[in-house]
Amino acid sequence: MAFILENYFIANLDRNLHPEVYDWDDFDEVIVGAYWLAYDITGFLSEEHLCHYEHCLQNEIEKEENSRLIRQIIDTGNVFSYEKTLLAFQKMIVVFDKVLHDENPD
Repeated sequence: MAFILENYFIANLDRNLHPEVYDWDDFDEVIVGAYWLAYDITGFLSEEHLCHYEHCLQNEIEKEENSRLIRQIIDTGNVFSYEKTLLAFQKMIVVFDKVLHDENPD
């Protein structure tokens, strides 16, 4: 997962996805990549699966430093901190939640 999050922004620059990210005060390529990835995921997962993955990410956040997934991402990616990984997960959860509740995702 670290590899995907680390490279998703650069790999998708030419797609001009959700340009609102360029106005974020806390712009970060990894966080934007997580945001874009979440939108792409919503295009092929059912609502049931989105709920499941949203719940999984929330559980990992609740585990804090005890999360094996967060620890693995931090250990394998050279650009990840605990805070950055949490923010990436939180951005993904926000996207999933907006799509699940039919809110305007932008």
